[in-house]
Amino acid sequence: MELEKNPDNVDLMVQAGNAHFDIGQFDKAIIYYKNVSALHPGNAEILIDLGVSYFNLSQLDSALVFMQQALQIEDSHKQGLYNIGIVYYNLGRMDQAIQSWNKLIQKHTNSAEAQAAKEFIEQLKKQQTGT
Repeated sequence: MELEKNPDNVDLMVQAGNAHFDIGQFDKAIIYYKNVSALHPGNAEILIDLGVSYFNLSQLDSALVFMQQALQIEDSHKQGLYNIGIVYYNLGRMDQAIQSWNKLIQKHTNSAEAQAAKEFIEQLKKQQTGT
């Protein structure tokens, strides 16, 4: 494997993490993403991928930590705002989910993520009103 020859090659680590992520091996993806993050802290994309990996392992608290870190770096990160809303929703923190999604809608109005966020917010409103 090329990565064994070049263990500090960040691009290869990201590719390996993405490959494991794509086939649902989130625990292995986390290892690569953490290595990349250690070598290049402050990469919002990698932190989001870490968060989603933890989310897919039902480790919501860890998912939230990494997504919050990503949004501290890039506060209007489209995928980050969408995903952190999903995490908040799954943690039962509806107000924070809606707040994240509203920010997404404001910053990225015409994106597919914003459209999905609008639908989630509408569903939540219907659940809260019982209609």
